[in-house]
This record gives sequence, C-alpha cells and structure tokens, in this order.
Amino acid sequence: METENINVINMVNGASLLSEGFDAQVLVNLVAHYRHVKFCHYDNISHYLYPEKIEQLYRHKNLSLGIEYPEESQMEDNEHQSVKKAIQHIQDIMPEWQIYFALPVIFKKINHNKNMVSLTNHHIP
Repeated sequence: METENINVINMVNGASLLSEGFDAQVLVNLVAHYRHVKFCHYDNISHYLYPEKIEQLYRHKNLSLGIEYPEESQMEDNEHQSVKKAIQHIQDIMPEWQIYFALPVIFKKINHNKNMVSLTNHHIP
C-alpha cells in the first residue's frame, strides 16, 4: 500500500514544546489514524490512543521483528508520587504544556540493564 507523504510539521503548526502555535490535537489525531492504518484492529479510532489497548498490538508486531522489550517492574507508591509531583511542577512552570500531560500514559519502571543508556525506540509506544 502506498501512502502520500505529508508534512507533519506544517499540519501541526510547528514542533511540540517549541512552537507557540503547535496544535497537539492534530498530532493526536494523526497518531490515532496512523495506528489504525497500521493495525486495523479497533473500530473506534480513539482506542489507538490508550496505552493498555495499543501495547499488546505493538508487542505482537514487534515479536515478528525481533524487537526485545526491556524488563520492567511495578512502580512503588512513592515512585508514582514522585512522577506526579514532577508533572505538577512542570505544569506550574509551563502551564501551556498541560495538554501534553492530559494524554493517557502508563509509567513503567525499567529494570537496570548495564547495556541500556535510555529507552527511546519508535517501535515501542
């Protein structure tokens, strides 16, 4: 299937966290649409925005690509509180960023791995 190239930066009016006119809602819509085209699993396109729904689809697809997920464990209550406090601090400083923290996110604790520097992987949402 061929798809037309689009200029996402123009569609969303710049870059998130940098451009004053950035339209996060357009980006959210594009992400949902992209995931729908990629997986064709849910009838309700908004389901593609919820981590608990999309994670298994990515894990299944990534298994065939040989992509390994890091080991993870449950965060402790004090760790959840630290994340919540950090988010609130950011929102106090940058209230215009509140929309970014309204997106559904599941925070996970990645177990220590001497070979891992960070976890930025476009295959893992």
